[in-house]
Amino acid sequence: MKALKPIGIVLLFWLFSFTATAQFYNGSQNTFGKNRVQYSDFLWSYFRFNNFDVYYYLNGKELAQHVADYAGRYIPEVERKLETSIDKKMQFIVYNTYADLKQSNIGLMSKTQYNTGGITHIIGTKVFLYFDGDLNHLDRQIRAGITRMMLENLIYGSTIGSQVKNGTLISLPSWYIDGLVSYYSRNWDTELDNKVKDGVMSGKFKKFNHLSDEDAVIAGHSLWRFVSEKYGEENIANIAYMTRVNRSVDNGFLYVLGISFKKIIAEWYDWYKQIYENEKTAFTPYNPNVPFKVKTDRVYDHLKLSPDGEQMVYSVNEKGLYKVYLYNLTTHKKQRIFRNGFRTDEKVDYSYPLLAWHPTGNVLAMIIERKGQLFLYFYDKEAREWQHQNLFNFQKILDFSYSPDGRSFVMSAVQHGQSDIYIYNIAANTAEPITQDPYNDLNPRFLGKSNRIIFSSNRPDDTIRFNKDNLRSYDGKENNDLFIYERGSKSKVLNRVTKTKLANEIQPMPYSPGYFTYLSDANGIYNRYLARLDSAVSFVDTTVHYRYFTQTFPLTNYSRSILSQDMSYTGRQTVELVLEDNKYHIYTGDIQSGKASKQTLEQSKYMQGLEAIAEKEKKVSATKKANPETKAKHKRFVPIFENENQAVFILRSLWFFPSIQAITRFPTRPAAATRSMSPESISGGEKRRL
Repeated sequence: MKALKPIGIVLLFWLFSFTATAQFYNGSQNTFGKNRVQYSDFLWSYFRFNNFDVYYYLNGKELAQHVADYAGRYIPEVERKLETSIDKKMQFIVYNTYADLKQSNIGLMSKTQYNTGGITHIIGTKVFLYFDGDLNHLDRQIRAGITRMMLENLIYGSTIGSQVKNGTLISLPSWYIDGLVSYYSRNWDTELDNKVKDGVMSGKFKKFNHLSDEDAVIAGHSLWRFVSEKYGEENIANIAYMTRVNRSVDNGFLYVLGISFKKIIAEWYDWYKQIYENEKTAFTPYNPNVPFKVKTDRVYDHLKLSPDGEQMVYSVNEKGLYKVYLYNLTTHKKQRIFRNGFRTDEKVDYSYPLLAWHPTGNVLAMIIERKGQLFLYFYDKEAREWQHQNLFNFQKILDFSYSPDGRSFVMSAVQHGQSDIYIYNIAANTAEPITQDPYNDLNPRFLGKSNRIIFSSNRPDDTIRFNKDNLRSYDGKENNDLFIYERGSKSKVLNRVTKTKLANEIQPMPYSPGYFTYLSDANGIYNRYLARLDSAVSFVDTTVHYRYFTQTFPLTNYSRSILSQDMSYTGRQTVELVLEDNKYHIYTGDIQSGKASKQTLEQSKYMQGLEAIAEKEKKVSATKKANPETKAKHKRFVPIFENENQAVFILRSLWFFPSIQAITRFPTRPAAATRSMSPESISGGEKRRL
């Protein structure tokens, strides 16, 4: 037995050392068939805190700082909502892009897989985060990861024994946890409202318990929102707790709300159907539909019209396998010009491929991501050939378009954890930054043949600040406004086009001479708006100063949101993508000549609720401003001793004589007769008398 002890110690040391080094193991010794292809090595660093750790690698330090700051502020908030706390230490693993996340082998050595229902990947106590170019989306992932940890702790328990026991006895449907996580981590917005509306009106959400993946998340979120609106948000945490106690979803709702789960589902469906049916008669019809078959199990996106308006390119994505088609709007013939990717059961990145037409219409540019790298492709229509080159110094490209002369791109790209606007010189393969700050800068376009660049951003003001070192000071808004940058002016002040508190303006582009168009959800549904930028003399000193203002009005009044749009400035054509009846629709139309007709939009129920909340907050703020609270005056502490020596003497006496319980007040003398005395100068007899 004594001879075996050294062997046992060596084995234990080997096992623990393997566990410690395998936390971010690159997977070279995983079982066959379980490895993900890795195109680069990740050298991990970390920030360590009391409740969590944040891991990051090269070019991800800024994101890690933002994650640490936001998580530290959000954890107490969700603990207060759910009335529970996190017992285990969490690890946030931050990836610069989703392509880097897909290379991770963490979780493959066991049978634990990524949760495919939501946007946040969680394995054990590890929360996997990735940056898609929008810091608001990253914050949503952080909230979702923390919320899921606490909900699983509330339902399944914190100890291993309780988790095994409750995990075996409690069978929760996919909508329960995923929908509850989405409810707590994401505010109700136009995108969610549009998807729930289509699911209810098309009848897809009738089979509630048969929903899966994204449909289950959205339907579950809408159910918990209904429970909060009708029965009170405070009951949601009680329902989750009673589900654990009774090990039944039905009993969890029955004991807290006093209503069976079957009746709750019926009330939920009728509640949303009544809301959306009341909005049914207020909308105008769509433009003509493109006459080709659209498959329901495909994702259509990235519609781009040629400069002459005669052709259109678009992408079709089937679970990761994407194709690019060239469609002739006159002959109605289409041909596939590109194919890449492969089908997968994991979450798919639908942000690629990005497409843009050259101003001449003879060349099509495309940006894709492959093997962890970015590539720029050029397609010659006459030769029907592709040429490509690498794109360096960018982590991700979000959007791009040609300049009027066709020599450069204006693009929204990601570097060091923030999205900014760049001018990319095609021949020199160099990029010039226009903005370098933590705010989201999206959808840049040149306005006609001018040097003006219009883009969408969530920056709170119109000043460009080159602050790229610290994302912890991020104070971006939830919604985006439109801004214009004058190329060549070297001014750090942008021209603000819109300033709306509740509406989100995206995808601006030129429409006709002197006008531009964009998408806005000002009424709760994304519609196309037309705007005219005008100026007036502000003041005159040594030169004339102008102030800019915008006149806007809606062009469409659809029942479903426009997901994406494109314009042919020269060809006078429009194209738009809409999701309705559980499938995508592509509509084309002509740009109206002369004065465009205005549409009158009615507010959706969701937007009416937002405006009511905003009005209530405004009144509360005005009341506080009119009647400021008076601070309560506290009496200043006055010591009972006239000098420090007396206080020190009493404290030391209490230490020498612990039997003395309390001294109410030390007798004092008039100031002139006060004798200065230190504890060292007191004789033994004086001490005993005290």
